[in-house]
Amino acid sequence: INLSKDVSLQSNLKHLGFIWDNNKSPYASLDNLNINERLSKYQSVAQTLIRSGIRFTHPNTIIQLYNSLIIPKLTYGLELCNIKHNILTKIDRNARCILKSLFNISKFSHNYLHSFFNIRSISLILTQNKLNLFTRLLNNHTTSNIILSQLIDNVHKNSFVYQVYQICEQFNINFFDIIIFSKSIR
Repeated sequence: INLSKDVSLQSNLKHLGFIWDNNKSPYASLDNLNINERLSKYQSVAQTLIRSGIRFTHPNTIIQLYNSLIIPKLTYGLELCNIKHNILTKIDRNARCILKSLFNISKFSHNYLHSFFNIRSISLILTQNKLNLFTRLLNNHTTSNIILSQLIDNVHKNSFVYQVYQICEQFNINFFDIIIFSKSIR
């Protein structure tokens, strides 16, 4: 082992597929770089499937591959990010366009594929993932203590707990029921 090398400060770190960035503040952030990374990987998988001839398969096969390969590639880790509404709208629009391209449908046509095949929007999937992650964190002794201490100390507006609280307000879910009962959200 060469111990004579200097350790230099890095502005970002990639670990387990997440990019931790501290350029804008002294605290690591998962937001912008990870959203762009997920969108890039998502589009790459979709283009690879198109080049492999997915358009010539049965529609149910296309939907199955979309749900099992493409969607997880996009949503991986995004439940940790604080994604603004306009970015979620952009991600949903992009997902609808990718689905159309898998079926070789014009991007200018009306999109009925989501309703016809009963596919949830990406924003809804991310919201559900965020709530379910929160319940899993509540079921862990260590992380539940951290969450409860944040609640006692007034939750910061950019915190994960506050994001979950906002989701509960938006969907008329009792936030304290989630804390008390810690059940998965479907």
